[in-house]
Amino acid sequence: AKQRQAIRSVSGLSIEVIDGSVDSSKVTTELMSQVYHNFYRPTQMRHGNALDLTERFFLHLAENFAHRLLLVLAHQHSAGSPGEGSARLVGGSLCFVKGSKICGRYWGYPLDEPKIPFLHFECCYHMLIQHAIDRGYTQVEPGNGGGAIYKVQRDRGFEPVLTPSHHL
Repeated sequence: AKQRQAIRSVSGLSIEVIDGSVDSSKVTTELMSQVYHNFYRPTQMRHGNALDLTERFFLHLAENFAHRLLLVLAHQHSAGSPGEGSARLVGGSLCFVKGSKICGRYWGYPLDEPKIPFLHFECCYHMLIQHAIDRGYTQVEPGNGGGAIYKVQRDRGFEPVLTPSHHL
């Protein structure tokens, strides 16, 4: 509850959920390019990881799998309140949906933006769970963040589930 109150107190911050299974036209190549440059790439760079996924891959997702994408996007509005002034992306998560299940997530925020306390939890857990309840999804699998995030996930009731992968 304290985390959510802290997020709500950030002036000009708005968070939206874009569910491609509901309206795939909202998942555009332009948006996915922003996701790549503002979330995926900075997170990989921040942690010293290789860029395993390319911008072209993100565009491919928009072009061919928009109906399977779910995005949680945090915007900071320059005039201080949503709907006023220009907005910039300050964080978000990319998930995948199929049937009644929301799977995994890539989390990130731009390199040139300060980290907003608790925004990670809002975008990767709280908003996903709320969206699942609102839309009738029956399962949220938050993915494997590795390292300490595993303990965080377990502390929040997410038990590990064997998930098929086609990596490599």
